[in-house]
Amino acid sequence: LFIDRCLEIDVEIKIEDSGDVKVDESKGEKEDDGAVDDSDIFGIDLDPTDDNKQQMMKKEDSQLFAAEEESVDEMAEKLDTLMLIIFQHIAMLSKSQEGGKTPRELFDMVMPVFDTTIMTTHRSKYVQFVLFLLCALDYEKNKAMNGESTPAAVDDESLYRIFTGKLIEIMLDPLRATTMRQSAACYLASFLSRSNYVCIETVCETVSALLSTAEAYMLTFPTEKSTVTAFRGMVTRNQCEAHGLFYTVCQAAFYIMCFRGGDAVKHYGAAVAKNIANTEDATDVEGINIGIDRWSKLCSHHLNPLRYCLESVRGEFLHLASVLDLLEPSLLQALSQEDKKLSTGAKRPKKSRSILTPALMAKKRVKEGVGGLGRGSNPLNSFFPFDPYLLRQ
Repeated sequence: LFIDRCLEIDVEIKIEDSGDVKVDESKGEKEDDGAVDDSDIFGIDLDPTDDNKQQMMKKEDSQLFAAEEESVDEMAEKLDTLMLIIFQHIAMLSKSQEGGKTPRELFDMVMPVFDTTIMTTHRSKYVQFVLFLLCALDYEKNKAMNGESTPAAVDDESLYRIFTGKLIEIMLDPLRATTMRQSAACYLASFLSRSNYVCIETVCETVSALLSTAEAYMLTFPTEKSTVTAFRGMVTRNQCEAHGLFYTVCQAAFYIMCFRGGDAVKHYGAAVAKNIANTEDATDVEGINIGIDRWSKLCSHHLNPLRYCLESVRGEFLHLASVLDLLEPSLLQALSQEDKKLSTGAKRPKKSRSILTPALMAKKRVKEGVGGLGRGSNPLNSFFPFDPYLLRQ
């Protein structure tokens, strides 16, 4: 019940890229439909009380804005308090010796709610952090037991790997709705990008799995003609609607690389070197293959996945590709030129006012280059559920 109530409030609080709550004034304004006001034609003041009316209207607008600001602030504070209670209760249960529950037991209790309620709620911003906390508590517990100061290389029993596997399972399930599978891909990308306790081996495995999923789709549509033939007679509004899941999977891979690409490439390179040298600790690198050939093949495909990514993700990935040599030079140059043409300049809407509430003092959502929903165009209407947590407490 607590989680359901938090979710109800969560979706009511709308946060812009800056981290501020925004009130859109354009909805309440009358649009210019070309009609001409008679009083303006002749420049005559037909009503001597117009000035008084305008002053009254301004006063009413100010009062309405103040009431709306107070309402938004109250909702944010209420959600903040409820989430704090949930987090404290989870922490208490996981540490209690008598009558307590392990993070694993709590995780098993919460997962059905996540599957049926949280993940089906578009752009939920806070409630999903319950899973993030449980995975972190499980990691801290395992670290304390094993005396480790850094994430273990691979532990299949870790909650973060179980959660990652669950998200991949949902993403690949053909019986699930496409929107649900896309949501799972967004959760997967955001979770691995933001959780520093997830080992780099898991990151590489996941990115490799995302690339394999994309490659399987590319084999289905090897040429532009095959794509046109497959969708002939179907009503699709745009390219994103026709290939939405493919583009979301690709964007998930790009997004993870934007945050953890440096470590991932280093880990993969070291694994390849060990494999070539045939050392005792050499492992099969196919499951973590994130080599240049795969990225070049993906980004040069005629479906052009980078074109339909969130603008800031596309720009950041291309920058990363130039630093880490993820793409062939000629392809990188061509994609960079296209990126400049597609750039919107990331201008903000004019008709909006900012409400900075006490519960939302954090101004910047952008961290480590990409951040939040990012900036610019968002063709897939994507969101990343584990963006920085902005509630005060």
